[in-house]
Amino acid sequence: MGPRLATSSFSNDRFPIARYRSKSNEYLSIKHVKLNFSELIRLFRSTPNLCYLNVCIDDSSNDKLFSSPIFSVLSLKLHIIRSDTMMKNLIKNLPNLIHLTIISEHINLDGYQWAEIMVGYLSQLKQFRFQMHYYIDHSNDEHFDIDRILLSYQTPFWLIKQKTFVRIQWNTNDENTYLFVYTLPYYFDFFCSLL
Repeated sequence: MGPRLATSSFSNDRFPIARYRSKSNEYLSIKHVKLNFSELIRLFRSTPNLCYLNVCIDDSSNDKLFSSPIFSVLSLKLHIIRSDTMMKNLIKNLPNLIHLTIISEHINLDGYQWAEIMVGYLSQLKQFRFQMHYYIDHSNDEHFDIDRILLSYQTPFWLIKQKTFVRIQWNTNDENTYLFVYTLPYYFDFFCSLL
């Protein structure tokens, strides 16, 4: 019997999702490839012993959801675009997560909502890092309040229990506000400049 493949990394747009199968792979990093939620479900089914996953999901449909928990995944680095429903469904079905790193675009969750998810579904979580990018369209949300968002991360849950500090940067014009919300210390490879 040959050696077991324990780690795989793909960093181009040629990830063979339709053919990829590995019962021995525990660490998988897929960079510069955007999967949809159906492909992610297929990926979990074809890698039953996966412990670490680094993946980007770009799917605005909300019709595919996980039907059962995935117990093997302990660490997730997720870049997700546009679908808070799918993100919440995924996270709720990874009950053994210890490390969670999220980069989200166009998903508006405040500190209270994150705390609810973490307390309700991620009891094993030891490390949570995120950066969120989103626009607030002033014509659709007249009651938008940056202070309210910042205060949602200044609760005992974040400051005492999680020992997590959050910073918000924003740029406002007449039509919209662009927010960049992230945990400190800063962990990510790039920094979003709002100037």
